[in-house]
Amino acid sequence: DYDRASSLAGTGFSPGKLAKCSKSVQAISRKICRQPEKNLATNSCTHVNRSVWEVRHFFADQIEHESAIQRKLLVLGDGACGKTSLLSVFTKGYFPQVYEPTVFENYVHDIWIDNQQIELSLWDTAGQEEFDRLRTLSYPDTHVIMLCFAVDNRDSLDNIGSKWTNELLEYCPGVKIVVVALKCDLREDIIAVRNMQRQGERPVTYEEGLAVARSIRASRYLECSAKHNRGVREAFEQAARVSIHAKANGSTIDQISGCVIL
Repeated sequence: DYDRASSLAGTGFSPGKLAKCSKSVQAISRKICRQPEKNLATNSCTHVNRSVWEVRHFFADQIEHESAIQRKLLVLGDGACGKTSLLSVFTKGYFPQVYEPTVFENYVHDIWIDNQQIELSLWDTAGQEEFDRLRTLSYPDTHVIMLCFAVDNRDSLDNIGSKWTNELLEYCPGVKIVVVALKCDLREDIIAVRNMQRQGERPVTYEEGLAVARSIRASRYLECSAKHNRGVREAFEQAARVSIHAKANGSTIDQISGCVIL
């Protein structure tokens, strides 16, 4: 009935949620009351059952949202290493065809880990030096960082062990780190490999990326290709899994040591 449904709206919700729940229950209850008397004899049971179903599912959705773990995930790395493409493929299923430098972008995406809903706040950052001071504003309350490099840019890997690690020690000490190799499809791209060879370079190997991840004591080392959507979801799932065991800015609940390789 209406009184019982209204009383349920105040169970376990914040004031804002309470107001929203109460209004929704009232709207559903009014649908029952507005039924013409001539229809009650034949349609009342069907209509009431439908309304009860709506109330039940409304509260189930609210409880599910309330029970989600909220985690902040920061994507970090050199400019043009593929961070924005990685996020775009994961959140939108779309691979950008044109490179546009990022200053700040923020996404919210839900993911399920071991039957636990995690609400990920995903932060895309600028890797260029001119944004160094601005980028540090994104560090507070971070649970896990995806530290990225591109396999066709050895400098982006070298900077993980120098620039990025030092910056994190200063502004985000103790935060959990997941090292992610991006653009892994270029290892098999003949044209890309030839262009690197002309410059006296070669693609970063799996073993080289793993060695750097171990040297900074990262929690995971992962590889993916956003262009071909290979390993993208798995990378975020592993980062989310790490975030479950972390408090904001690195104070850990359950220490994870070493690297887990996929």
